[in-house]
Amino acid sequence: MDAEKSSSSSFEDLSNLNEQERAELASSVVSEPAQTKTPVSGDAPTDQEQKLESESNPKTEETEPESECMDILGNGTLLKKVLQKGHSELRPESKDLVTISYTGRLDDGTVVEEQTNLVVQIDDVEVVQGLDMALKLMNEGEVAEVIVNPRFAYGEIGLKDPTELDPVIRTVPPNATITYTVTLVSMREESDIEARTYTSRKEIGNKKRLRGNYWMKRQEYNLAIQ
Repeated sequence: MDAEKSSSSSFEDLSNLNEQERAELASSVVSEPAQTKTPVSGDAPTDQEQKLESESNPKTEETEPESECMDILGNGTLLKKVLQKGHSELRPESKDLVTISYTGRLDDGTVVEEQTNLVVQIDDVEVVQGLDMALKLMNEGEVAEVIVNPRFAYGEIGLKDPTELDPVIRTVPPNATITYTVTLVSMREESDIEARTYTSRKEIGNKKRLRGNYWMKRQEYNLAIQ
């Protein structure tokens, strides 16, 4: 009986010792301070961070891309760029009558040609050949820049004096590239020649004669007979 009590007492003493050890261990442990979470590069930015970033890097307004320059002949001698789109999808065809306004400048900015509301017939070369060709690629109401190589302008001869056809033309030096700003104001089909009056037909014939003589004097024989 005493042995059982002693054995029981020994067990109780060991149990108390373990509890004491646990208490001492618990009291010796110092609680670690809470760690703050550091942002990771992969974490999504907060609303405040996004706001600060947008204020420091304001977005620039997007602008419409400029119109591309059309290489009409594919060799760089006749270029066309739309400055203002037309109000119609219609384009003039051969022998149509068009009303145009234009200004021609040399590379240094000198104005050498200027016309307002001039009526010309497509493919009759009543203006320089390069401009005549470009008109067929313009829409009604369009404003375009047309850069004409000397070959399709006034060539090696240039234009020394005002002509009977275009009295407002200034002197154009030989081998000069001319940049035209041209507006296709309006266009219409040519009326039936048989329906015209005698006076009207005479005016047309005289106009073509003067044009032919002009190109003949410049030894542009192909243009003279068009």
